[in-house]
Amino acid sequence: MKKKLHNILPKSEFAKNVLTLMTGTTIAQAIPIAISPILTRIYSPEDFGVLALYGSILGILVTFSNGGYESAIVQPKRKKEAVNILGLGFNISLIFLTVVSLIILFFNERIIDLLDNEQFGNVIYFIPISLFFMSFYNLLNYFNIREKEYKNISKSSVYRSSSLSLFQLVFGFLNLGYVGLVLGQIISQITNDIVLFKPVRKYLRLLSPRKQKELAVKYQNFPKYLMWSGSLNTASSQLPIMLITNFFGNAIVGYFSFSQRIIFTPMSLIGNSVGQVFYQKSAEIKENKEELRKLTFNMYKKLFYIGIVPFLILTFYSDYIFAFVFGEKWRIAGQYTQVLAPWIFFVFITSPLSTIFITLGRQKENLFFNILIFISRIGTILIGYYYFKSSDSTILLYGGVGLLFWCLWSFYMLKLVGVSYKESSVFSFKYAFVGILFFGGIRFLIESI
Repeated sequence: MKKKLHNILPKSEFAKNVLTLMTGTTIAQAIPIAISPILTRIYSPEDFGVLALYGSILGILVTFSNGGYESAIVQPKRKKEAVNILGLGFNISLIFLTVVSLIILFFNERIIDLLDNEQFGNVIYFIPISLFFMSFYNLLNYFNIREKEYKNISKSSVYRSSSLSLFQLVFGFLNLGYVGLVLGQIISQITNDIVLFKPVRKYLRLLSPRKQKELAVKYQNFPKYLMWSGSLNTASSQLPIMLITNFFGNAIVGYFSFSQRIIFTPMSLIGNSVGQVFYQKSAEIKENKEELRKLTFNMYKKLFYIGIVPFLILTFYSDYIFAFVFGEKWRIAGQYTQVLAPWIFFVFITSPLSTIFITLGRQKENLFFNILIFISRIGTILIGYYYFKSSDSTILLYGGVGLLFWCLWSFYMLKLVGVSYKESSVFSFKYAFVGILFFGGIRFLIESI
């Protein structure tokens, strides 16, 4: 019995680290999914719309808050350098936080008028608080990855998810509406940081302002390219939420954001776990081209196999699923999910491996891609609103363009490590084609009855 158990357990360090993260993340992601049918009955689509707007603004700001240095924490071999990069990022975040706080204090009315959303005025002053804890989280998370503290990362995910779900439920029953959703998010961020700070605390004595100045110059490519690349990637995801809110209202963005939340929650179960370990492992073996190719393409295939069936189910049946699980008023969110699922599938299999551009020193190309994504996403929202004048057409166009860009990007990423376009495209499309025929055929039969 022990021998059989030993045979099925993961043997490589990489697999063990992924499994460690996935164990905690599975629990962490299962909790909000489990309570979603309750949340959708005590919060309205408009409430989720305000939360989405809050999260989109926060998401854009946090990409600048550490100056892009958080990703550099994994790179140095010496612990003293890693700790001082963390300190450098923290000091930059304090300066940035001060600037943001002053802007909100003196220009809050103009910001609310610009967003054309009076409800946002009730939560705008929470932005600096969330920004501080999210900025600190990014630094702590990368340090934990560097130290291979995967059990601690896993534990922090569970604590964050549990506190988020608990307090959003409590505040919902207290009828706090969208304010309760925001407060629950802030409390979960604080909980997360407390857990992740533990491995860092004992190295604080290594902090040196002089060393931080040296490292700021040594890793200057991170703020030069990676920060802007990351901010464009985030902005291309978050600005559409702001535009949809302005063009179509809180209810539509509530459906749109809830659809993304339901898809991205289970997606991040595996994606984040693989991505964190892959970054550390790829940086370790980057000099061995064949090993790097093998690692990257194998992970691409595994993510493809894992994701293809669930995403096909979402593509063809999510309107039925959402109406049954979350209530009939959320059927529209299910219809949006059908449109967005194919695009998000390619995000699922590509995004965890995208740190290969950092490993290979190809930050400029990653920046160029994110510029294209940014332009295309904003362009599709503007075309959908001004030309089609329809929220449904806008989201259909948004999902279709996203699918095209991420599909091509995944093949290019594999090409960088030595996988030909023919090999990657043949592998991807043959399985996708069979799946579409099977699940599409079942949907056709259901509609025909």
